[in-house]
Amino acid sequence: MGIPTIENKIGNTEYLLNEAAKMDFPILLKAAAGGGGKGMRIVRKVEELADALESTSREALNYFGNDSVYAEKYIENPRHIEVQILGDVNG
Repeated sequence: MGIPTIENKIGNTEYLLNEAAKMDFPILLKAAAGGGGKGMRIVRKVEELADALESTSREALNYFGNDSVYAEKYIENPRHIEVQILGDVNG
């Protein structure tokens, strides 16, 4: 559809140590299976990544029974914009 999205990766700590390190910082880490802001961390430098991934993964497992972590580019001072789309059986 050509809609731009934020760069993101999902996986375990070992996978993300390699893949998230290639992303532009800062990045946001959060439980892939979770919600409610539990275990979220902003990582501003690659040197902080290993400790932040370990903590986020551990909290994800404790809260949600799944240690997968979602990493995405962190946007400073974002604005929330929504577009509502409605369709029926004909499109």
